[in-house]
Amino acid sequence: INSLSSYDCAGRYNLAFLDRDKMEHIDLKKIKASCIIVSKKINLKNNIVISSNPRATFEKICKNFIKNYDYEELIDGKNLGFKKCGVNVKISKFSKIDKNVIFEDNIIVYKNTKIQEGSKISSGAIIGNHGLGPYVYKKKMHNCSHLGGVIIGKNSYIGASSLIARGTLNDTLIGKNVSIGNLVNIGHNVKIADNCIISSSVSVGGNVDIKQNTQVGIGSTLSPRIKIGPNCKIGINTNVVQNLNKNQSVLGNPAKKFFFVNKLF
Repeated sequence: INSLSSYDCAGRYNLAFLDRDKMEHIDLKKIKASCIIVSKKINLKNNIVISSNPRATFEKICKNFIKNYDYEELIDGKNLGFKKCGVNVKISKFSKIDKNVIFEDNIIVYKNTKIQEGSKISSGAIIGNHGLGPYVYKKKMHNCSHLGGVIIGKNSYIGASSLIARGTLNDTLIGKNVSIGNLVNIGHNVKIADNCIISSSVSVGGNVDIKQNTQVGIGSTLSPRIKIGPNCKIGINTNVVQNLNKNQSVLGNPAKKFFFVNKLF
């Protein structure tokens, strides 16, 4: 084994795991890791490891396999040569950020973060923090490892006091020309494609996939693991609990199809 990954990532020597509850619903053809930890024997050509708690076993391997797993080193942004950098900006030594990115005040950027040219990060934002991935082991609650990072594309805007969690195994991806308002929470492994607008006080659950040109209204909530097609409009205070096809407009709790008047966004 030379790498750790999600189960759908192909590789010659990579290790992944599959939770017990996912095994009942998954298409085995989607399992591409060369070795996978599972809770029972399955009909699979890949190498398997059987464990009563696959996630806990995977977590043990993570913490023993990865040197300096918990190590972080934050540097004052003013010492890193950025053209525009406010006060109390802390940036990980293990991040990669283009020099013309603009930072306002009181910002933290954790490791495995990449921010591309022309982007602006507003005051109080936190990029690459650990998200929530609870699991039970020996009757105690634990939070899973977050080994991925955050990638923010060119000319994107992150609003004040917004949080973008790093990925668990893959990266959290923010495309180019994306605008994210104030007080927004972006969960781990979220994908937001180019030219999207995420308004203030929106909460996006983990593993949500939002396609290009989609607009999300103020105070809306997107449930984990759903997919939002391109060119969708999600109205103010809307609770989206199911996938949306392309060009859909929805409003309400739960979200329902709606003929949009522009003022409602």
